[in-house]
Amino acid sequence: MQLLPAAIEVAMSKGEEQRGVIEEIQKQLKTLESELKEKKFFGGESLGFVDIAANTIVWLVVAQEALGMEILTEEKFPVLHGWYQRLVDDAVFKECMPPREQHLSFVKVRFGSSTPSK
Repeated sequence: MQLLPAAIEVAMSKGEEQRGVIEEIQKQLKTLESELKEKKFFGGESLGFVDIAANTIVWLVVAQEALGMEILTEEKFPVLHGWYQRLVDDAVFKECMPPREQHLSFVKVRFGSSTPSK
């Protein structure tokens, strides 16, 4: 299962199905985190193509906040969460993304809300 379709599926599912999709997403995130290791970005010290291609994670973080889920947390994925923070703090990347509040509103309207799945 690819990350973006899985992220959409988790927003649209409930109960056991949703928990299963979250587990699958977390397996994929673990793989990405192992690729980062000690690097600031996937390509090394500066933002690159792979980082931009992996921006689905930004949407996942916003969706989990909007929908009240815990998928990519700093506790479970400290390396990937640090990468996410560097990515969204990058001036060039910021220019390409909608403002956070607008992004949150879009996700809430598009997918509604969900009770937290733990």
